[in-house]
Amino acid sequence: SIKDLHDYHHGNNQSQFDLDLTGCLHNELALRELTSMMRMDLSLIISATEMDYLTRNYPIASQILHHCPFLVPPITSKTQASWLDYDARRDFVFIGNYRHAPNWDAVQVLAKTIWPQIRSQIPDAKCYIYGAYTPAKAQQFHQPKKGLYIAGWAQDAQDVLAKARVNLAPLRFGAGLKGKVFDAMQVGTPTVMTDIAAEGIFMSATDDRTSPPSTDDHHQAIVAVNDDFDNFAQAAIELYKSSEHWHQAQAHFAPHISAYFNRGDQQYALVERISDACNNLNQKRQTNFWQALVNQQQLKATQYMSQWIEAKQTIAQLHEIDRPPAIDSSDD
Repeated sequence: SIKDLHDYHHGNNQSQFDLDLTGCLHNELALRELTSMMRMDLSLIISATEMDYLTRNYPIASQILHHCPFLVPPITSKTQASWLDYDARRDFVFIGNYRHAPNWDAVQVLAKTIWPQIRSQIPDAKCYIYGAYTPAKAQQFHQPKKGLYIAGWAQDAQDVLAKARVNLAPLRFGAGLKGKVFDAMQVGTPTVMTDIAAEGIFMSATDDRTSPPSTDDHHQAIVAVNDDFDNFAQAAIELYKSSEHWHQAQAHFAPHISAYFNRGDQQYALVERISDACNNLNQKRQTNFWQALVNQQQLKATQYMSQWIEAKQTIAQLHEIDRPPAIDSSDD
């Protein structure tokens, strides 16, 4: 059996409460997901950060995990030629479905903390916040006089991102890979992001989260989530104003996608891993202690449940036999 994990929900859920993935390793959600993975012959993990987290904190055999990120199309020279240049772009953008808790949290942080600082240094800048299922409570942040717009659902996310100069991703929690960052790279738009947003894309779980924000070797501004977001605002201002830094960021997209998210390489690796998992399957299952353990417990639970259902049905049938016949009280 193969399990495809879009993201590790325990990590998402835990970081929502304390912004620290290591805060609770054995709660009910974690145990349920881990048991599900251990029962499988192979689990596909979308983020390298989550691969590292799972293997460091739990007794999961690496042979049943496979890193399978987004299968991203390459950024060709033709694609790059179609991008709008720095001077043809303007304003900031945030995009994310409001029903996803990390996005709604990010909107509040952006509107209350980050945007006032950006606006104070770039008075003519605007920020457009796009997202499906916009709740009524989000309208409190629609303040055109302050350059902040709640723009609702974007019919084409990449079209929206392609016209903006800087993409903002101030996510404080969440798991998996962030599609908004990939969409921005595909259209040549640099992103200022938290380390949470960068996980699995530009950062691994072992990267230093305490280093100051900078346009580092990735030429992307990555800000530690435990900051008060002053640094995030300053990084956004610098990237917006500096044509040099902006072009450095854009130039890095194509080689980064090619090196870490090459669709052809990932597809080949996935097929090879599935083929390997299928070969000598019974022998591999016999050597996987944890898989045997959880499957044995599952089979026992199913056995006892089926016996309980059978006994319940038998008792019901016996009651039906012992029941006295109904008396017809109708008049002749």
